[in-house]
Amino acid sequence: MVVRDAAWGDRDALVELWRAIEALHARLTPDFFREPAGDGHAVAAVHQALVAARRGGDEAVLVAERAGRVVGFAHLMVYRTP
Repeated sequence: MVVRDAAWGDRDALVELWRAIEALHARLTPDFFREPAGDGHAVAAVHQALVAARRGGDEAVLVAERAGRVVGFAHLMVYRTP
């Protein structure tokens, strides 16, 4: 397995994984999470994360690749609190 920075070419795989995570959360904790209707939320969330990661600073998106296929990801964010 290879872990690397996400690239724009990973977008479709990331959207698919993001949708799966949202569905899992909704299934496990339906009183707190709801599965979004349609694909718009996952597409927007992935786009936003990739843009922020490309800017650098306090956000990164890493992908795990096996045999050339993206099989997982981590979205990392640093929150600065007083």
